[in-house]
Amino acid sequence: MASAIESQLLKLNGLFAVSKPAGITSADVIRKLKSNLFKESGEIFKSGPKSKFKIGHGGTLDKQASGVLVIGLGSGTKQLGKYLKGNKRYLGCGCLGTATDTYDSDGKVTQVKPFEHITNDKFEDVLKLFVGNIMQVPPIYSALKVDGQRMSTLVMKGLPVTPKPARPVHIHSIQCVEFNPPHFTLGKSHNNNTSMLTPKPVRSVHIHNIECVEFNPPHFTLDVHCGGGVYVRSLIHDIGKALNSCAHMSSLLRTQQGPFMLSNNALPQNEWTLQNIKHALEHWHSGIDR
Repeated sequence: MASAIESQLLKLNGLFAVSKPAGITSADVIRKLKSNLFKESGEIFKSGPKSKFKIGHGGTLDKQASGVLVIGLGSGTKQLGKYLKGNKRYLGCGCLGTATDTYDSDGKVTQVKPFEHITNDKFEDVLKLFVGNIMQVPPIYSALKVDGQRMSTLVMKGLPVTPKPARPVHIHSIQCVEFNPPHFTLGKSHNNNTSMLTPKPVRSVHIHNIECVEFNPPHFTLDVHCGGGVYVRSLIHDIGKALNSCAHMSSLLRTQQGPFMLSNNALPQNEWTLQNIKHALEHWHSGIDR
């Protein structure tokens, strides 16, 4: 039987969004929310198979990424699946001339190439190639699973990865909105056994539109409007190759996931309280966020 504390929390049902800060995992967000809710109720959360309190997220954000993360409570966890496939929007900062094994600045540098030949017009032309249905290879360092384990976990262990069949994704739009230097520096290799890994096969994805409004090599920022399954890291990696150079992603911010937007209905970390979550759930039940 659920405790009186847990019974109170079992009344929380629905969806809301939080603003995930960079530097913590999506799983860390869930643990923090659990801790906050139970501490406010007077107890420390104890997980286990007998616990009826359900909480989850719809769409993993990498540890270094930030922005909108949709959270489900109670019966709301059953609705999270549609947010994995639904529309998303990102601000992705890229850096030309350097590629890494993780496709972002946390990885080992694998290639350095000239980028001085890339003009604004050339950049604009190449972005147009990535509008609509395109083919994309997911990064090996990702949350995609092989035999029940995340690819990134297998990589860290130095184990070979068996590729999965290709799958379609959709990108609605990409817009280069501003110049920004990388937010963090290139790191060391996670493991020296990446040669053992087999990349996943190319898959179809969809981008609605791409527009570059400001560009200052080697840095650029893309506003990406896409469907589910798109890896912005892979997108920036592929854009670099299409420009006869290379590129990696320096930071990522998810600004929208389905009806949830960073600008108006995603709770920042200092507002992850029981009262604010209840209010957000009421807002969702009213139909405003659907």
